[in-house]
Amino acid sequence: MPVAAIGLSLTPGPNSLLVLTHGALHGHRRTLYAVAGGALGFVLLIALSLAGIGALQTCWRSPAAKWSVVSFQLH
Repeated sequence: MPVAAIGLSLTPGPNSLLVLTHGALHGHRRTLYAVAGGALGFVLLIALSLAGIGALQTCWRSPAAKWSVVSFQLH
């Protein structure tokens, strides 16, 4: 999971624009806090999503229901 989180957090998106703006306006030292916050928030989001998938899978006993939840979440 950490490899996927790091790889996905490096792709362009709103966090990249935020960091670029902070770097231009406030300098590189203060920008590091924005980078760290964005990375931490992204890892937390992925961890909570995985916990939710795990909780849904344990609620249902049927393998078909489990895989339908997994396929929906991955879609």
